[in-house]
Amino acid sequence: MVQINGNQCYFMGTPDNADERRINERYHRVCVGPFKIAKYEVTNREFRRYRPEHNSNLSSNHSLNDDNKPVVGVSWHDAYAYTQWLSMKTGRLYRLPTEAEWEYAVRAGTTTSRYWGDHPNSACTYANVKDLASKTNASGTAVHNCDDRNAITAPVGTYRPNALGIYDMLGNVWEWTYSPYSNDYNNNEVRWASSTQNVPIAVRGGAWTSGPEAVRSAYREGLEQDIKRHDLGFRVVLDE
Repeated sequence: MVQINGNQCYFMGTPDNADERRINERYHRVCVGPFKIAKYEVTNREFRRYRPEHNSNLSSNHSLNDDNKPVVGVSWHDAYAYTQWLSMKTGRLYRLPTEAEWEYAVRAGTTTSRYWGDHPNSACTYANVKDLASKTNASGTAVHNCDDRNAITAPVGTYRPNALGIYDMLGNVWEWTYSPYSNDYNNNEVRWASSTQNVPIAVRGGAWTSGPEAVRSAYREGLEQDIKRHDLGFRVVLDE
């Protein structure tokens, strides 16, 4: 876990004059309290301690199931239940990160569009993205003009971390947050969703299937809670 100290404020979203800005990335100041965030996405090995029968399955005949690869094929309810189980097992309060906590952690003090800078084709040093290695396995969006050496998910910690020492916050797999999704935030970015609410949840970070537009610190989408995908996982935070 990486410690985020004190009450920290920053500008969330994307400035109005930025070329890559989307309408749901309103630039605004937000503050987060102290928390610890996992250095790595939850792996198959870790998730199977909770649910031994879990299978992350295949993509284009490539296994997504290796122990050190991020768990995928989990809904928000699955991720939420894992944090409840982990809290019960350890006696400590584990949960998913709010959207504001997630973006604070991915930025690691940067104001650029990505934690390594603004250039998308530098991604392959830092992230597992849709690139020259994966373009035959993921159709649709544009590819990064680099080669990250992985056509599907990579073992966690394969690439360089951000300045806080956190790995794979961009790329590898999309990550569920704890926040209800709102197109204009509406303070949902700092709220916790209830497992009984039937609302979309914010997901962040992009994945091995994502082109340059989505692999940015401010990029955000909302997904229904029961969706399971081969490029969607999560990481945990710890309240002390």
